[in-house]
Amino acid sequence: FLGLATFCGSLLSVQVGLFFSGRMQVRIIMFLNALFDAGSCTYLLLWWLSDYMDFDTICLAYFGLAVLSYGGGVYFWNTAVPEQDDADYGELAEELEEEAMALAGKKKSDRKYHGESLREFQAAHMDSPQEIAETIKSYRGDASGSLRASAEFKVAPVYGSVEMGASKDKISGEQDGSPSEADYVLIADRSPMDQLLSWPFIMLTLFFSINMVSTNWSLATAADFLASLGDTNGKYLSLFTIMQPASIFALPLVDATVHRLGFGAAFQCVNGIAFGYILIKLLSDNLNVQIIHFVAVAVVRCYLYAVTFSFLPRLLSANVVGKGTGFLYMVGGVASFLNIPLNNMVLTKGFFPPNLLYLILTIPTTFMAGFVQLTIAKENKAKKEKGLIVH
Repeated sequence: FLGLATFCGSLLSVQVGLFFSGRMQVRIIMFLNALFDAGSCTYLLLWWLSDYMDFDTICLAYFGLAVLSYGGGVYFWNTAVPEQDDADYGELAEELEEEAMALAGKKKSDRKYHGESLREFQAAHMDSPQEIAETIKSYRGDASGSLRASAEFKVAPVYGSVEMGASKDKISGEQDGSPSEADYVLIADRSPMDQLLSWPFIMLTLFFSINMVSTNWSLATAADFLASLGDTNGKYLSLFTIMQPASIFALPLVDATVHRLGFGAAFQCVNGIAFGYILIKLLSDNLNVQIIHFVAVAVVRCYLYAVTFSFLPRLLSANVVGKGTGFLYMVGGVASFLNIPLNNMVLTKGFFPPNLLYLILTIPTTFMAGFVQLTIAKENKAKKEKGLIVH
């Protein structure tokens, strides 16, 4: 039951994020995933309540909270309307206008709508982005009805002599017959099965599963590992336990990494931090030094879950994101059984061999994250060629 509840909660944390767009979507998914570890502070609340309530009363309170939460969730799930990319649309339209002026050799003073801002002109003379997209689909036979197509349609009447959407590089590429990234089929445009069987998603799944199993190993064996270093009174174990809910405080750092350096760099941060804390476990038997390991485990879990699941909507189509999330958790859950023989190994050979294994595994995960990085660059280039929004 607990495993099913955890799975469903994690699945919904990604699906809820799809109601938002742009950077807000990334932040919402990151925040909801960070709450997973932060929720463990509930035990502190229960410990405090145990002095004032009996077990039956606490269970009844939990039931009431569940009805309120799930009931409200069902209501909003059926009434909420997904946010549109209007802000991104406006930025793209401005970009297209500048492109049109450059190709036509015109200036902003040449606008035919007499000094109105572009958005004012659009609001006064054009339909909504969704309606324009549908018009473009029928007008151009464009199956995608892309956001850029609708923006082109709005800007085109202003500079009617310019063929929109064809940059100088794209024109020259068509003339010399060189291949264009526009021919690349985005992963999100493929069939659901092809998306889940694509190499980038497979690499992401392996990357997530290995790191998930590695951090779970650290959590599950923390008491025995610290006891083997001399923590007989549980002082350092208490510090380790308290620091895990504090992982939510690493969220601003994760958000800044994704926003400034991109998802690829954020994935590599997971590998770098994991390598660091496992190395500390291998090389130091000083409990005070292990505090760095405590902090690193909390931070790496925040990075791992927040970055992986906020990246999924960038890689997969909206109708496949839920399946992709479920698949990630399923593979990670099955892979967690590998910790059982490792735990048996500890009884005879100590913690060094399992920790060394997880240190070595940071090498292939670095290559997996690098493969995903290359995919991000390729997909972004293709999106630019196709005139789609690149977040």
